[in-house]
Amino acid sequence: MMRSLFPPSSEAALLAALKLLDRLDPSFAARLRLPVSTVSIVIKDGVPHRLLGRGSLPLTMAPSEIQAALSALPSEGPLLIFGIGTGELLVEALKKYPERQIAAWTRDPLEWRLVLSRHNLQKALSSRRLTPVLEIGRAHV
Repeated sequence: MMRSLFPPSSEAALLAALKLLDRLDPSFAARLRLPVSTVSIVIKDGVPHRLLGRGSLPLTMAPSEIQAALSALPSEGPLLIFGIGTGELLVEALKKYPERQIAAWTRDPLEWRLVLSRHNLQKALSSRRLTPVLEIGRAHV
């Protein structure tokens, strides 16, 4: 069964995050508000999935996968999370490494909307410890 990507209970969290981003990074906030031409994420059996061809892959990570990813990170310096999924790895990295700068990248604005609707990242965004990155279209070299 397919459900809405953003249940009504998550709308307030997303709007609060967008309001903060309007102040911190108006260009990023504006890009998140742009309409998308295709739906790239759907909810299947209560779990967000990325549509790929005729199939899909879950965007969530199991706790053991999150711990394995965190243990493989370098012990110091800034971090890049490449592909944010539903944000669980990002949230755990922010908790585990409270002094480190973290950049989180995805090419899909729906992923950022999903993460911001599920997780309160306002403190990390306000302090500029978290840098959200969104690349739409071709990367410029």
